[in-house]
Formats: sequence, C-alpha cells, structure tokens
Amino acid sequence: MDLKVVSIVILALVGLGLIRIIVGACINGIPQIQATEGLSKDIIKIASIIAFALMVIGAFGIIFLKKPMDKVIMFTILDAGFILAVVLFKYLDVAMFAALVDPLSTLVFIFAIVKINEIRKKKLENGDLND
Repeated sequence: MDLKVVSIVILALVGLGLIRIIVGACINGIPQIQATEGLSKDIIKIASIIAFALMVIGAFGIIFLKKPMDKVIMFTILDAGFILAVVLFKYLDVAMFAALVDPLSTLVFIFAIVKINEIRKKKLENGDLND
C-alpha cells in the first residue's frame, strides 16, 4: 500500500467524521424545531431504522468478510450506525467524542494492518514461515 492510497483513506475518514458531526447536529436539532409533531417523530423513527441497519450490516460484514481491510471498512459502517444511535438517545457529548476519536482508531487499525503485511512479506522473503 503506497502513500497515495493511505492519504486518500485518511481524507475519506476525516470527511466521514465531519459528515457524522453534521448529521448528528441535524438529527438533534429537528425535535427542537417542532414544525409539526408528527414529522419529527417520523424522522426519528427513520433515523433509528437507518442506525440499526448500519449496525447490523457492519456486524455481519465484520463476521463474514475475510480481508482485514474489508473488516475495517465494515467496522466504520458499524460505527456510523452506533454514533447515529447515540445521537438519537441525545448523548451528544458521547457522540461528539466518538465522532472525533473513531477516525483516529480506524487509522490505527489501517496502519497496523499495513505493518503486519510488511512484516509477513519480509519473513516470507527471508524464508521464515513462523508467524
């Protein structure tokens, strides 16, 4: 994995974190506007269905996919659903912290996967088959 791919992944994760913060602010602001009572309840129901679907898709992806990078992508999808659920329960401080820290933890996962693959390649080149 070269530097170009890693930089694109970093930019995508930062963008995803910003989108999470904006969506969280919008979801939290909707019940306070109270344009119509039914509309805000419907939006909250739709958002909770989306959050549940994201968490289920991410969980099944983590379980059934084989490649480590695919698992990291599914972890971020699961994480997006978790943050949306946290916002729906109005724990905004927790949601803000998670939205800021989760892209960093994803980067740590990606760098760890890259480093492990490099170590495995060096061991194979040297003829050491023990992992």
